[in-house]
Amino acid sequence: MTKNRWILGICTLIGLIIGIILMNQHKSAVLVFTLMGMAVGYVIVFWIPQLKRHFQNKR
Repeated sequence: MTKNRWILGICTLIGLIIGIILMNQHKSAVLVFTLMGMAVGYVIVFWIPQLKRHFQNKR
């Protein structure tokens, strides 16, 4: 479980950093990219292992 939190946190921080870099172009870039980083982290942490288990059980 701790590994999952690290992955989600790192993805969120990457999104935050990208949002800060692009903040001069768009004012809401920080929020948008932070939420996108969280979404990507959620997909990596939850959905990929879930789909792996699902397809392994089908065999």
